[in-house]
Amino acid sequence: MSETPDHGEPGPRIAAGILGGLLLIAIIPALFAAVIAIFFFDAPGAGGNPTTVALALGCWASPFICLASAISAIRAAIHFTRMRVILALALPLALIAYLGVAYALFDQACGGKFAC
Repeated sequence: MSETPDHGEPGPRIAAGILGGLLLIAIIPALFAAVIAIFFFDAPGAGGNPTTVALALGCWASPFICLASAISAIRAAIHFTRMRVILALALPLALIAYLGVAYALFDQACGGKFAC
């Protein structure tokens, strides 16, 4: 399951380091989205809406996923393995897919209103 580190070309290590830096910067808007997600529940009845809860959970998970992916990318830059880079890329992409599906369900079920 564990791969041996690749000590060949420096290009993938540099790319992994850049990815880690970008993911660290992405924590700032992710924290903003997590704070704003609290206000999803201001509307009466929004707490009982499962699509609102699903959307808020995705927003609240985003800073943690950015941090975990940044750590994985930085570790890949130091001790390069393909699995660490795949993990650093897969987590944010999975979050984006989850948020896209959650928003589509939210928009379909409630027409863009937090309480339906």
